[in-house]
Amino acid sequence: MSPAIRICIAGATGWAGAELAKGIAGSSDLVLVGAVARKAAGRILGEVIGDPRLTTRVAPSVAEALRTPCEVLVEYTHPASAKANILAALERGLHVVVGASGLSDEDFAEIDTVARKQARGVLACGNFALTVVLLQRFAEIAAKFIPQWEIIEYAHDDKPDAPSGTARELAARVSAVREPQATVAPQDTVGNPEARGATIARSQVHSIRLPGYVISAEIVFGMPDQRLSIRHDSGKSAVPYVDGALLAIRNVSKLTGVHRGLATVMDLD
Repeated sequence: MSPAIRICIAGATGWAGAELAKGIAGSSDLVLVGAVARKAAGRILGEVIGDPRLTTRVAPSVAEALRTPCEVLVEYTHPASAKANILAALERGLHVVVGASGLSDEDFAEIDTVARKQARGVLACGNFALTVVLLQRFAEIAAKFIPQWEIIEYAHDDKPDAPSGTARELAARVSAVREPQATVAPQDTVGNPEARGATIARSQVHSIRLPGYVISAEIVFGMPDQRLSIRHDSGKSAVPYVDGALLAIRNVSKLTGVHRGLATVMDLD
């Protein structure tokens, strides 16, 4: 029997990180040996999030947490710290699963260079929900047949980054199928071009931030006299993200360099 994969979670007391920590505690092939959360630093993780199975002491930084040997860092912190945490983990020879959003294509290009130099894998998932993976796959299929689309993403009013990682990933995947063919290019808009949204990976993306939303993503395809909408809506619980994150943790060591999307390690054909 193979030894359990040792994991460190950066953002272990957050909405998604805490639920993932509980999922790891219930897995026989995984063990949580590191946890990072500045406000809870010094406390036992299980006491903070209400799970006595988790006896790891919370560290104030990734650098301190990684003094304990492990194989995988799960990055669930703020965009301002995520990149530095990922690079620090790679330099120490870890594989990385990225759940934090807000990283740019340029950030991922820099991370990819370091990951390949270290021969380590980075699996960046804008969303670990299996329904999002299916949305992305269905959208890729639709893009083969419908040449025009736009993306709308919704989130709670205090989400600081826009577009979300979910929307960025969706835009990258459909735009890799083909370039959308707008009847009027955004830059040719008469009036206010910014009303046409941001151009992300050649797709137009519109971000809505209002109370009442958790995370939702929608892609709308249009053809003359017909329209197709594919949409994912999240509930208030982070439980739907756990299975996807565990799948990413178990498979990231098979990768080298940056890979985007949970579908990378799923058989969807």
